[in-house]
Amino acid sequence: MYSVIFSPESEDDLAEIFTNIALAGFPENATRFTEAIYSYCLELKTFPHRGTARPNIAPGLRTIGFHRQVTILFQVQEAARLVTIARILHGGRSLEKALND
Repeated sequence: MYSVIFSPESEDDLAEIFTNIALAGFPENATRFTEAIYSYCLELKTFPHRGTARPNIAPGLRTIGFHRQVTILFQVQEAARLVTIARILHGGRSLEKALND
């Protein structure tokens, strides 16, 4: 089993997703949606190599979709048995731009 950690950027991404949904008038939905994303990321501890390898963007980077609205970017470190959630992008944000921010 792997450990899953969230980068500060991915935590900011989750907070931004929550805020955007809540400010649109749906605070309960914001809570449910961001908690579901968080739980989905934690599931990578048992099967970390799912998703799509994206070495063209960054070495070791993988992406996986969530509800066709969110793209989760993560890296797997085999030796440490660690999954790092790098970014959580909502609404079709550019992967390359997000990694350069």
